[in-house]
Amino acid sequence: MQCGWSQLADGISAGNAESVSEFHRLFDPPVKFYLGRRIEPSEVDTCAHESLESVVRQIQQGDLGEPARLFAYTWSVVRQKAPVWRTPLITAAVARLRAMPARDREVLARFYLRAESGEKICSDMGLTGTQFRELKARACGVLA
Repeated sequence: MQCGWSQLADGISAGNAESVSEFHRLFDPPVKFYLGRRIEPSEVDTCAHESLESVVRQIQQGDLGEPARLFAYTWSVVRQKAPVWRTPLITAAVARLRAMPARDREVLARFYLRAESGEKICSDMGLTGTQFRELKARACGVLA
């Protein structure tokens, strides 16, 4: 398909409406699928259209150095333009983590993110097994 990407990019660069339409036909569904997992559902159509139109403009301005790289170039632009969407649940969890004492956050991070053993955490932080379990339970309760 590399030859096809070059031909498509050349057509877009020349302002060929059929090439632009074909570009949208090929990329619209996978871009919407990609964005649908990253942004608010109500924004998917608009963001996909704006991303693809941005690629078309960049190609017409000569920003695509190698026409055969159209596929990779398009995905690079889409990934850069995709806004980070935080669900209310994630936003609430981040706020709770920030409000949590540093020691509680450290225990959670070391145990759940770095997969350190409870014994190692206790040893490093000077905690007893009971203190560790209580601290972890309290911190997890704050996130629930």
